[in-house]
Amino acid sequence: MKIKKALIPLALTALLAFGAAPVLAGDIISPATTGTADLRAQVDATYTVVIPASMTEDKSLKGGTNTIGALSATSLNLEPGTSLTCTLSGDTLTRENGVETLAYNAHFGTDQAAKTTTLAESASVDVNVEVDSARLAQAKAGTYRGTLNFTLSVQ
Repeated sequence: MKIKKALIPLALTALLAFGAAPVLAGDIISPATTGTADLRAQVDATYTVVIPASMTEDKSLKGGTNTIGALSATSLNLEPGTSLTCTLSGDTLTRENGVETLAYNAHFGTDQAAKTTTLAESASVDVNVEVDSARLAQAKAGTYRGTLNFTLSVQ
C-alpha cells in the first residue's frame, strides 16, 4: 500500500510538469521584429473571338471562292510580346449516306496558302473556302458535309 501512496504524488507531479511545457513554450519571444511574405498574382490571357457561323440549309458552297464569314478578335488581354493566332484545319466534305468526298481548300484572306493568321484587336479577316468547279460538277448528287476547325493559340 505504501508503494501506491508514493506513486500517486509522483505521477501527479510528472503530469503537472508535462502539462506546463506547452504553456512555457508559448512565452518564448523571438528577437525578430519584422518578416516578409512573398505574394503572387496570376492574370491569365483573355480574348473574345468570333468565328463564322455554321452553314445552314439555305447556304451551300459553290465552285470557286466562297467567303463563309469573317474571323475577328476583341477584348485582347495578352502578355506583352505574345500574340493570338488562329489556324484552320479541314479539307474534305463527305456525302451524307455515302462514301464520296469532295475536297476543299480553306484559307484566310486572298492568299490560298494562308492557313494561319495573327489576330489583332477589332480587326477581321475573311475566311474563304475554295471548291474546284470541275470536281463539283462531276460529284454525285447529294448533300456533302464537313467540319472546318479553328484552333486558337497564344504564342
